[in-house]
Amino acid sequence: MKLTYVDKVKIYKERREEGISLRELSLKWKVYISTVEYLIRLVDQHGLDILKHEYHYYSPEFKEKAMKRVLVYHESIHSVSIDLGLSRWIKEYKENGYNVVDRKRRRHAKADKQTARERNQNSKKAECRITQAERDAYDSERIRKKNECLSFRKNKPKKQEIVQVVTELRQELKRPLQFILMAIKKNSSLPQITRSDYYYHYSHKDSDSMEL
Repeated sequence: MKLTYVDKVKIYKERREEGISLRELSLKWKVYISTVEYLIRLVDQHGLDILKHEYHYYSPEFKEKAMKRVLVYHESIHSVSIDLGLSRWIKEYKENGYNVVDRKRRRHAKADKQTARERNQNSKKAECRITQAERDAYDSERIRKKNECLSFRKNKPKKQEIVQVVTELRQELKRPLQFILMAIKKNSSLPQITRSDYYYHYSHKDSDSMEL
């Protein structure tokens, strides 16, 4: 259910003035409890005006700082979104190769018509690239978290399981095998695997698949 500005104001007042529970509001307005909670916290932080669907332009530098708070300094996406009153840009940020692309709103398409070449040039000028060190820090943290899941099991993870996780990370992060193995090696608490073991079990897995 898409909520209007009036709907959101009613939800906020029903929660704060009438004390209706988050669950009751969720059922009444047919939205997730997390959506109601987010709305309440957002208004508590910024006031009711934050709910108005007015266009706000945020510079690429501003967006990049917001992303770094999550990717580099490991603040939660939810808390940063609440604090700044922003949408969640993480997915788009990663899909753009860790670039923030500046897209200014246009008043009239005809008045602002550009050639493909001009649009491409303007887009490149508007990009703010994250430093390599910051990307390495983010990817290393992702590697740690994904491999950490294997450490929580009762039984020691098999080499084949570690190979599977490493292979998924290679595809997801588009990083060399050596980078991933080094990130794992720096965390002694993580299940370890050598380069030679990785290739041995990876090839063995492919052979088993062919036999089947």
